[in-house]
Amino acid sequence: MILQFKENEVEKEVARLTKEYDIVRLVDPEECHAFTIGEDNSYEYGPSCYSVWRSTNRCRNCTSLRALKTGMELRKTEVKDGDLYFITSRPIEILRADDTTFSCVIEMIHIERGKGMKRDGHHAVLQDGFDKRAFAETLRMAMQNLPTGVIWFDTEQHCIYANSEAFRLFEVPDDLQELEAILTNWFQEDALRSPEAAVWLQQYERAGARPHSRFAAIRSTMGRGQRSACTS
Repeated sequence: MILQFKENEVEKEVARLTKEYDIVRLVDPEECHAFTIGEDNSYEYGPSCYSVWRSTNRCRNCTSLRALKTGMELRKTEVKDGDLYFITSRPIEILRADDTTFSCVIEMIHIERGKGMKRDGHHAVLQDGFDKRAFAETLRMAMQNLPTGVIWFDTEQHCIYANSEAFRLFEVPDDLQELEAILTNWFQEDALRSPEAAVWLQQYERAGARPHSRFAAIRSTMGRGQRSACTS
């Protein structure tokens, strides 16, 4: 059920949530701007919503826009310049004085400065002279039986590997092209294109299939530009 607030109640709710988060703001995802409500109940639009994590363009498949359209509270993580931004998008309706409603989102953001970069200086190392093909086959066999779905993408964002659990979770046959088509629509394109790790929560439903519970999707960079995704 979507929460409803009168115009004079919204700022109180924002102030209450500000005690728990670093940033709390009202966002109009369709206009892609944060806004405030003035004392005369006027709507004053501020900066682009994505500017908070120093991005220069609108997020593709925006989490707040999806929250608005689905009526579901959604979460994701943005990584920018070494900082982690944990964003919760909560859809709400504002009851106006003229008895109309305005649908928007309350974004609640927790920031961890400097936590989005590796500091230990360690790297994965494969022993010199070890057969890389044998290693790749060993890794594939190990991932095949994981209880978590694993999908790999190449630098062109094509799906190059998926284990059996990934096919089961998405209810598709052992067909990488069909799985890639589903993932292209489901995953956030910004997260797939970014060279940094990203974590987000969202729900996946396929037409004609039973609804799935919410998935946690994790994408991290791999060697030579390859990317992996895990779902559970």
